[in-house]
Amino acid sequence: MTFFTATKIVKSKTIGEKLKEIRQEKNISLSKAAKDLNIAYKYLEALERNQFSQLPGRTYFKNFLKRYCQYLRLDFSQLWRQARELGYFEPKGGGLGKTYFFPWRKVFRLALIVIIFLAIFIFLAWRVEQIFRPPYLHIIEPIDGLITSQGEIRIYGQSLKEADIVINNKAIFVDNQGFFETKIDLQKGLNLIKISARKRYSRENVVNRRVLLNDDKNQ
Repeated sequence: MTFFTATKIVKSKTIGEKLKEIRQEKNISLSKAAKDLNIAYKYLEALERNQFSQLPGRTYFKNFLKRYCQYLRLDFSQLWRQARELGYFEPKGGGLGKTYFFPWRKVFRLALIVIIFLAIFIFLAWRVEQIFRPPYLHIIEPIDGLITSQGEIRIYGQSLKEADIVINNKAIFVDNQGFFETKIDLQKGLNLIKISARKRYSRENVVNRRVLLNDDKNQ
């Protein structure tokens, strides 16, 4: 009868009590066990005090418990069965594979990596768009639809200083501020003047000016 009572008392012990009892029987300090197992002292202490909520999560709880049992030569399967029966790290509704622990650090690191890659992608896309974007082109003179009796007309405008300006298939010099100027001869009637600006690798920006030369003195 006495043997039966003693056996029942042993079985009623908590996981932490069993771990602590065997460790003390082997005359091993908790700090030595932590050093030998390469497990943080506070985690082994949490195991022995049954403060399992202080562990990082269910996976760590199982791993630490298994290694500690092997270290103390305890039956891990028995203690793990006890832990499952008591529902440690079990969310309501069951599900042994679930845990209350959420890896915020990993999620934050992943989010940071995604943000960095998105920033790099946006910057590269912006740079490519800048390379291929047609340069700014503003024609100051003449206005479109101009009617003149002069046989020569001034073309005056502004673009980027690195842009190549072509007027009716003729390259035009651009100063350091992007201004360009030239004169062209007009033919009687409607003259179509094509002014284009282009950077290296960029698309072309084209502006057309229609100028009517009317040299009839009687009109």
